[in-house]
Amino acid sequence: MRYSIYQVNDRRMYYDSYEDYILLEEFVAEDEKIESLADRFYGYGEPDQVYSREDLDNWPGNTLDQVIGMRFGNGAMGNYNYGLEEGEPLIILDGARYAYNEDETAKDVLQNIITDEVISMAVYTLNANSFGLAGFAGVIMIETKRGERFSATSDKKFNGTGFQKFLVRGFAEVNSFLNEPSLNSSVVPKPSLYWNPNFKLEGTSSSFKIYVPTGVSKIKIRIEGVTEEGIPFWKTFPINLN
Repeated sequence: MRYSIYQVNDRRMYYDSYEDYILLEEFVAEDEKIESLADRFYGYGEPDQVYSREDLDNWPGNTLDQVIGMRFGNGAMGNYNYGLEEGEPLIILDGARYAYNEDETAKDVLQNIITDEVISMAVYTLNANSFGLAGFAGVIMIETKRGERFSATSDKKFNGTGFQKFLVRGFAEVNSFLNEPSLNSSVVPKPSLYWNPNFKLEGTSSSFKIYVPTGVSKIKIRIEGVTEEGIPFWKTFPINLN
């Protein structure tokens, strides 16, 4: 084996052997965690029930109405209004009040949200008086993963501390969704069976195919979009399959 020899400088840098130096005293850096509006429940005080991300991991794939039903029983949040007509609970989704459609109930809304999509959920019953008459039938506050526009590692992530957020209907990145089952596989029951963000109305009517699991006798169709004039619209209606 042929090799060459080179002279190297093995002088080591001992900084404490040159001139005088000052040995600093040990210290502990302390700081307070900056809480967001969601962490402070948007200033409405402590809820009666809190479901953290760790709690929701105990019910993977379940809808939120099932979670509330298992905690309160039969899905009822509790009647604290002395027998008066309660109506539907106030739902706050990612900091914005949810506007019910005609004949839509809180259970209908919660059936469309699964625990895998939720960061946390808070329920107000006795402490719902801080919401005024809007919380007469109770309040359900939900923070979803879709509420975060950017990932936590993104430099563009907006620091919303001290700002009030409003949910505005609009457009987001299109994610893939399995509308058709794989070859030789059955349709698995799930909250959403079909989703097509690029669907367009051709003329006065258009058609699409939905694969329904065995035993399902009723489904709900929700259509939302924008007209040619740029006016947003949405509609939810049930369909009986019998």
